[in-house]
Amino acid sequence: MKINNNVKVLVFVSILFFTGFWLAIRNKKAIKQIYDLEFNGVVQVIDYDQKGFPTVEVANNNYYLSLGYNFEYKIQQGDSIFKKRGSFIVVLKKKNTGAIFKFDR
Repeated sequence: MKINNNVKVLVFVSILFFTGFWLAIRNKKAIKQIYDLEFNGVVQVIDYDQKGFPTVEVANNNYYLSLGYNFEYKIQQGDSIFKKRGSFIVVLKKKNTGAIFKFDR
C-alpha cells in the first residue's frame, strides 16, 4: 500500500510539472506574438473582453492586446495608436484632447 501512495504522489508531481512547463511555453509564445506586432493608425473598432484586454482594429487588421498591459479602458474609437515591432511599448494619442499615453508591459 505504501508503494501505491508513492506512485500517486509521483504521478501528481509529474502532472504539475508538465502543466507548468506547458503553460510557460504557451506564455512565451504569446509574449513573442505581442513583441512582433507592429501597427500605426486610427482605432476603427475597439472591443474589450471580460478581463479588460482590448481587441483593436487598425487599418482593417485586428490586434488583441493582452499579457501585462493595463489600458484602463482608455482606448476609444477614433484614437490613434502606435506600436513598433521589437518593442512592448504602445503609444495612444487621444482623439479629442491630443493627450498621449504610453503603455508598457
